[in-house]
Formats: sequence, structure tokens, C-alpha cells
Amino acid sequence: MNPKFVINYSEFRVIEELTKYFSRKDGFVILIPTSLQNKGFDVVIFNSKTDRGVKIQVKGGRSFSTNRGERNRGLGNYVIWHSNFLFHKGIVDFDTDWVVIHATVPVPSSLLHPKKKNVWNDIFFLVRKEKLLDFLHEDKEKTHYRIYFNLDEGGNVVTASSFDKTDKLQYLFENQVEQLRNEIEA
Repeated sequence: MNPKFVINYSEFRVIEELTKYFSRKDGFVILIPTSLQNKGFDVVIFNSKTDRGVKIQVKGGRSFSTNRGERNRGLGNYVIWHSNFLFHKGIVDFDTDWVVIHATVPVPSSLLHPKKKNVWNDIFFLVRKEKLLDFLHEDKEKTHYRIYFNLDEGGNVVTASSFDKTDKLQYLFENQVEQLRNEIEA
């Protein structure tokens, strides 16, 4: 028997990250559907002061260290690989306003010092639904997408790009959250 309520790790981490930027004292409420049958969005941020809200779809990706050839081409030391984007003739076909792409990656300094605590870091990309195809920037008929990136010693993203080396740093969560907030407060 399936549990009555389930939330996966990526959704949990995204909600946890959202609570840092959208507090109850500012009128924000973060809602999650309690049914697995609800398709299209995983989180709703609602502003009780403006009666506005946005729906967010969370996509968790596999992250791994890239092979030597990809690093030598300047693509990055890590990659987030996604195979769960569904498109129909180049149109994102889920009912949402924003998409958060999440991955958990090892922090480089922890690789050098295995006894160090906090050896994992969460990477979040926040993309408006209409810009998702531009963000992925690959053949619209493909089902696998990769985002390459490098981390500094503290685990912060310093470069992020697609296979064609298109810069993706603007889509990092912390670079987009103000736009998301403005949309809800407008």
C-alpha cells in the first residue's frame, strides 16, 4: 500500500529553499498538493496580501562528474542530466508557471578532504516556463538534457552552460528569485 502523502527529496529541498525567500510574515504561503494524481505542478507560492500565486514544477536531475573529454572541451567538471522533460512539438506541456531544476552534487573541497562534514551541495536553476526550451537549448525532439557546471571550493556554481557553451548562470535560483517574487507581489 502506498503512503497517503509522499514528497520526493528534490521537492522537499526546493520548498526548503523557497522558505528562505518567501516568509509568512510577508504574506507568503507555500502550498503542496497532497495527491500524486495532481500533474503539472509540485508547489504553489501564494501571497495573501495580493491574492496572487504561481505554480512551480520541480525536476530533479542526476548529477555526476564529467569525463575527461568533456572537461577538456571546457564544458565543466560536473553535469546535471535530465531525462524527464516532456515536450510536444516544442511546447512544454505541463500546467505550471516556473520550473526548478534541482541536483545534489559533491562539494570539491570535500572530495579532497573526505572527513569534512557537509560534503553535498544542492544546485537549483529557476526557469520561467516560456524560457525552458531556451534554457535547455538543445534539439526539441530530444528527451535527455545536460547542464554542465564548475564549482568553487565552497560548492558554489562559478560556471554553468549547455553543450553548446551557452551561459546558464542567469538561471541560478538566487539570480531569478527576485523576478519570481515580483511576479507574485505585482
